[in-house]
Amino acid sequence: MALEDLKNDIIARLPEMRAEHERLGRLIEAAEAFAGAAAEDGTDTPSTPTPERTASRSPIRSDEFFGMNTHEAVKAYLAHMGRGNPQSPKQITNALLAGGYSNDRDKTYVNITSALKRMGGRDVVQVKHGKWGLSSWYGAGAVKKKDGKKGEGEGNGAAT
Repeated sequence: MALEDLKNDIIARLPEMRAEHERLGRLIEAAEAFAGAAAEDGTDTPSTPTPERTASRSPIRSDEFFGMNTHEAVKAYLAHMGRGNPQSPKQITNALLAGGYSNDRDKTYVNITSALKRMGGRDVVQVKHGKWGLSSWYGAGAVKKKDGKKGEGEGNGAAT
């Protein structure tokens, strides 16, 4: 019976938790705006988020990826996160599940890791070990040729 009471308490507090989530979101946006202003006046540090990195980080809708194939959903999620925010397969899986892509966590993770490998070099690039971003974010230097060498520019995959 204690579990049922806990469930009812959580359900009753859900509107309060959503309001707090929105309040914290506004605070984060304000802090990110301050960080962007700091970047403009030269006081930015490499770890400080910039507006470009945070502009498209709105909450994932529950139907955001519904009806998409794996490639479409992965590209849509990475685009949603914005440049400078490469994501791990686990992060992508969690977001796609939250966005209505599937209900099967294990199968979704396998599909995503497989799709990332197939898409690698065309639509996505592995920026650093375990993190993937859109190829368009990093330019031609980040995309490996079939012989395994970097393309024009000899970038390291994390070029700006």
